Amino acid sequence: MTRSGGNNRRRAATWASVMGLLLIGGAAAVQPVSIARGAVSVDAHIRMLQSQIKPGQAAGHVALAQYLYQHAMYQRALTQVDAALAISPGNQNAVLLKSLIATAIKNGAVAHPTRHSSAGGKRSGGLLSTADIDQIRLAEWSDKEALPMRGVITERVKTLSAFWKKWIAPNPLYQQLGPTRQTYEQFLRLNNFSQQVKMILQVGDPKFTRMIVIRENPQVIQTYRTTVQPFVLQSCSTVGCHRGQDFHGFKLFGARSTPNLAQTYTNFYILSRYAYKGHKLIDRSNPYDSLLIQYLLPREIAAVSHPGKKKLSHRAFNESAVISWISSLAFPSPSYGIKYKLPVAGHGQH
Repeated sequence: MTRSGGNNRRRAATWASVMGLLLIGGAAAVQPVSIARGAVSVDAHIRMLQSQIKPGQAAGHVALAQYLYQHAMYQRALTQVDAALAISPGNQNAVLLKSLIATAIKNGAVAHPTRHSSAGGKRSGGLLSTADIDQIRLAEWSDKEALPMRGVITERVKTLSAFWKKWIAPNPLYQQLGPTRQTYEQFLRLNNFSQQVKMILQVGDPKFTRMIVIRENPQVIQTYRTTVQPFVLQSCSTVGCHRGQDFHGFKLFGARSTPNLAQTYTNFYILSRYAYKGHKLIDRSNPYDSLLIQYLLPREIAAVSHPGKKKLSHRAFNESAVISWISSLAFPSPSYGIKYKLPVAGHGQH
């Protein structure tokens, strides 16, 4: 059961293999837009992009739509994408962007055009912020996901151009590949998002990682939300120890209803970070030793007994499935870059 050595799955690829991603062919890139130096307001930037739209050319509409999308102006972005598709129905960048916009409108997504801190965003009711959730999504994302990674890179062209200049262009491995303008343009493609994210994560520069916003939940979070969390809430919160104002130990949210997204991620974060007497609730190095497993087992067979005096309602659960889920989490445990004080109280009589 022990997991040892190795870096986060995200960093398993070598720089050489990641560099190979740059040579992947595809649709024509969205051309970089010239941005004036210094601070530019959103409205001024929109006017500048509008002025660069040329009759009969889709690229200008796509560039404006991308900027509007990044600033959560979804209906205006959709209008520009439709204009691009009217000119060029087969434009892959426009087709992909329209799909992202439609998903954002459907889910009521909120963009983060400016994130100076990975722990940014407003929190309420003791729950993690949207920016906190972004960090967890990014850290727990796996190369083995069934669905492609979807999201945005804040100030996309500016951020990617700066990343290229600082980390890719000077790299000896890239120089060996024979740098060309076409390679640079392929890297900037709108539909190259997952490859761009992989390369940024491979480098690990927080200046660039904090600009990534993931729109989808990783598979480990999906499994947690549908399989693990319901059972945990039924077992740990129905007796009243880990909910409400008079909670003991750690607190969980949304026990009396179906937890929303913020409650789900907050509960996941609490379970990931909580430890009692040196034992982790979720032990990624030794999943079976996780208190989450031990506490849910009947006392007569558990290696570590629940410290509370209230009798837990032990329900049959798929032990191997929970262990498999813990084993699928990013390892070693990511720091997430979140500053959040766990809602923890004394264990007392519970």
